[in-house]
Amino acid sequence: MSFSRVGIVGLGLIGGSLAKLIREVFPETHIVGVSRNPSVRDTAVAEGTLSAASSDISALAEMGLVIVATPIDVIVDTVRQLQEILAPSALITDVASVKRDIVAALSASARPSQKEVFSKGLRPLNPVSEAGVQGLASSTLFSGEASGVQGAKTLDHKNIFSEAEPREKALFI
Repeated sequence: MSFSRVGIVGLGLIGGSLAKLIREVFPETHIVGVSRNPSVRDTAVAEGTLSAASSDISALAEMGLVIVATPIDVIVDTVRQLQEILAPSALITDVASVKRDIVAALSASARPSQKEVFSKGLRPLNPVSEAGVQGLASSTLFSGEASGVQGAKTLDHKNIFSEAEPREKALFI
């Protein structure tokens, strides 16, 4: 899976580093950053790290992937704002180290088939040790055997990413 348009909300150490790495590895990618700090935005565009920058999250409306690199306490609100403006085919992820509250808040509005998968063992703090996680496409990211976790099971992800049940809003991963 590749993305020609990537957005990053929060251009601090983590968000800024991700923008630089994406630019280095995928130089043709259109990268748009959102930050409250005008000097950070201006510098990132002037250096060529970002294609464009804004203080307004609506600048990310055309992105295929958005990475949220904000403080943990604003991630849920930021994801909800993004889900209002992004296409249903877009993906949203975050860089937070603590997932339980974020996943709990955002899964409350998930489709029934997504909730069913979460209830079968996917745990936000350590999905590999709980159930194993199969890749988004056909490749395996982790499996019980590959992760070295005894008793780990591969999670059936077909219901989450099924084309038979189109998404109504961008998917938070």
